[in-house]
Amino acid sequence: MTEEDRKEVFIVDDSMYERLNAKNVELCGWQYDHANHKNKKGFRFLQLEWSDGNTFPPVSFSLLSSSKKVREADKIDHRSHSGRRKAQAQRKGTDVLVKLLQADLKDGVKAYYELFDS
Repeated sequence: MTEEDRKEVFIVDDSMYERLNAKNVELCGWQYDHANHKNKKGFRFLQLEWSDGNTFPPVSFSLLSSSKKVREADKIDHRSHSGRRKAQAQRKGTDVLVKLLQADLKDGVKAYYELFDS
């Protein structure tokens, strides 16, 4: 694990972030939990970690919601940081993952492989 020729990897994990009692939480909705094969109320938590075999720090993440359009009262202002996060939450997980990887590579985080769970 500590050899000079070890390979750094990105690890992608999409877990369920449950919010069972959330009634007025923005963009909270019913999500399919592929681990338990049930629909649950909350968000999908897409996390990108980096590992060299010894350490396992998270480098970026995104909360994902359903891709349904927001209500007229909840119009998204793409100029603000929160508006960009809301718009990102409604995109497909694969598109968000590509953006997270591009941002991390631009910031200098390097890896040879990407690992996914089933």
